[in-house]
Amino acid sequence: MDAQIPALVPSTEGLAIIATSWGASLTKVNILEKNLEKAQAEFETFRGQLVTQDTAKAQSQEHLAALQHKDETTGARLRDAEEGLERAKTTYMNVQGQACLYFELS
Repeated sequence: MDAQIPALVPSTEGLAIIATSWGASLTKVNILEKNLEKAQAEFETFRGQLVTQDTAKAQSQEHLAALQHKDETTGARLRDAEEGLERAKTTYMNVQGQACLYFELS
């Protein structure tokens, strides 16, 4: 039985291989952690850009709605002005006709 006990204890070479392997694995883990941190930072930047774009889009939509309302208001004012001009023309024609009739009768 004493002969089997040394077989269970790893040799110095075996321990060196395990330590080297463990060190390489630890290095890989550190690299992966740094890559994850970089990816998270890029994601946060991208998310910030999306929020900025969404905000700009909402502001653009509000501006467009305001312009459409202004256009509708301007259109209504233009129609009112055109109707007023037609009434003024009609009134002018009536006054001119009455003036001609007055001078003809006088």
